[in-house]
Amino acid sequence: MELKDIRRIKKLSRQDVSDILDIPKRTIEDWEAGKRKAPDYVINLISEKLLNMTEEDIEEEKAYCVIEHKKSTGSKIIFIGDRKDCLELEDEKRNKLTQRQQLTTNYSTERYKKYLQEQDYFKELSKYSAELSTSEKKKTISDAGKTYLKYIWDFQKKYYNK
Repeated sequence: MELKDIRRIKKLSRQDVSDILDIPKRTIEDWEAGKRKAPDYVINLISEKLLNMTEEDIEEEKAYCVIEHKKSTGSKIIFIGDRKDCLELEDEKRNKLTQRQQLTTNYSTERYKKYLQEQDYFKELSKYSAELSTSEKKKTISDAGKTYLKYIWDFQKKYYNK
């Protein structure tokens, strides 16, 4: 089945597919126009993912949020919507900042689902690290010539293998 057919079945625009799969819209356009050919395994993976998504899954994947980052209060969601609306609001908010405000405030647009997952990750990491002694938090581990904090290494194995 062609990507265009799958998009039509799922009532998705090229931009929707781009947003859901993090594939540039131009690449999707080129694939559909025959200017470029995606490897068969890529089309199979895309097909499987899109065809198995419910309408609710699709809406969740298409949702973005604008995050306000303030040095004094941390980060918070100020708007949830589609990607275009979020990017416009982010630009509008950023353009209204004075030079002085720019030192302490910024805005970003992120996938809502990804933001929630990151918040969960850091909440769980905080709980995990609170149970450790200072010396346990300082231990390191080396892998492939890189050094990591052992407790973060251990936490990631635990967190991602739930």
